[in-house]
Amino acid sequence: MKKRSLFTRENERQERNKEIIEDHRHSDSPLYQEFVQLSEDYSKLFKQFSRIVRMSDKAQEQLKESKESIIRYNEELQQLNATKDKFFSIIAHDLKSPFQAFLNLNTFLVKRIDRYSKEEVVELINELGSTADNLFKLLENLLSWSRIQMGKIQLEPNVFPINQLVNMTFDFLISSAKTKRIKLINNISNEISVYADPNMVSTILRNLISNAIKFTQENGKITINSQIIEGGIQVEVTDTGVGMSEKDREKLFRIEVTHTTPGTADEKGTGLGLILCKEMIEKHNGEIWVESEPGVGTTFFFSLKLQSSEIT
Repeated sequence: MKKRSLFTRENERQERNKEIIEDHRHSDSPLYQEFVQLSEDYSKLFKQFSRIVRMSDKAQEQLKESKESIIRYNEELQQLNATKDKFFSIIAHDLKSPFQAFLNLNTFLVKRIDRYSKEEVVELINELGSTADNLFKLLENLLSWSRIQMGKIQLEPNVFPINQLVNMTFDFLISSAKTKRIKLINNISNEISVYADPNMVSTILRNLISNAIKFTQENGKITINSQIIEGGIQVEVTDTGVGMSEKDREKLFRIEVTHTTPGTADEKGTGLGLILCKEMIEKHNGEIWVESEPGVGTTFFFSLKLQSSEIT
């Protein structure tokens, strides 16, 4: 504001000087001639000063843009470092440990199978199957996540009834649900179709429902609901599980935060599934959020578009 006032005053002064010179243009007074020369010199100096100020303003603007770029690049670098750390943490611990347990159990079974009854062998084989299933889910999430980070997963949307995809996900996870006697309920109408990538939506549903099974006690219930919202659909995955505190909710979906909690049957996890869900939903221009209360249960919400023009 002060700079603008300065230039305004100086411009007004130069205009007054021009008027004075014009009014006395026929004067032969040495004082008038000196005044004319001083006015011209002052005008030249003021133009130089104005040019310097403009250059200074431009330099400051460039400096500001450079500072903002540095801050942005620094944030991106921190995100990349967090992604790298998460990746290696999963490989070094979350992937290695189950593999080691799987190999140990397999070796133990091979060497001592003749010492166990048929029922005990079946139990051990079922444990091997469960471990293999968990490893497969982790590997699948890890590969999908790494492909997203490398930009190798392309969105391939089409129109499909989301109800059918929920039922397919239930079929895939029914064994885990039956083990804990958890009831799976799909309340989404057959008439609701979305325009989305079915493979990505399948991954999202599988992770959210699997997560709900993990944190729901025996004889619990998991319900999938939906409602039409402006421009899209809101899907809700609700469980009657242990719930979460506000402090724990704030740690979800964040790559830089390591937050894992054992399930009600001591199931292990990495937190990668929710991060993967968030990235896939954002590729659809959707959102994901959670509501939860300790001891009551949790609901994960995510939104998808109904029209093809709304996905970029």
